[in-house]
Amino acid sequence: MIQDKIYYFSHILLKIKGKYLVMSIIKVVFEVLFKPRDFFKGVIKKRFRVPFLIKYMLLLNLIGPSLSFYSMHFVEHISAGRSLLYALLTYILDIVCIFVFAYLVSFLEKKDFYLFLEISIFVYTPIWLSDIVDIYQYLRPLSNLGLLYSLFLVYRAFSALNIKKEKIFLHIGVFLLLYVLDAFIAETIVQNPWVEMIIR
Repeated sequence: MIQDKIYYFSHILLKIKGKYLVMSIIKVVFEVLFKPRDFFKGVIKKRFRVPFLIKYMLLLNLIGPSLSFYSMHFVEHISAGRSLLYALLTYILDIVCIFVFAYLVSFLEKKDFYLFLEISIFVYTPIWLSDIVDIYQYLRPLSNLGLLYSLFLVYRAFSALNIKKEKIFLHIGVFLLLYVLDAFIAETIVQNPWVEMIIR
């Protein structure tokens, strides 16, 4: 009986925590998209906790790869292995790009890496959300709207840090270069004939 009660209450607690996390993510998404200036000024003054940042990144980053897998495998009838590989690559490469961008900017600005990691994660929000169009491959060009808004957020975030405009545009260039490399590497690996023979 006691074990059943413990299980029951722990299950309820997990559900409450899950709902709280989802609501927190939705709140942050709205603030990033619609109040970027105030949001990034707030990030500078008060940092988010690492567990929340990790969950925010890992969950939102699932949108594109999940829908890409569905579109490639179930709509375009591409092999499950190739579709899964592409999904995994894009998922991992997005995270790598976020850390690389944060490191490069923190190195160039000689400021706290963790601050730029927070900013890097949040400016990726429009890119992740615009990946919803990946459910149909012919709509994928629309995801460029997410990229454009992310570039705008980079400008907003670094303006809040009082970084010079010349440097901001340099950082935007770095962000754009990493974004292009991300897509290029994923496509190159998946399209490689040797890889295709293995995962066919």
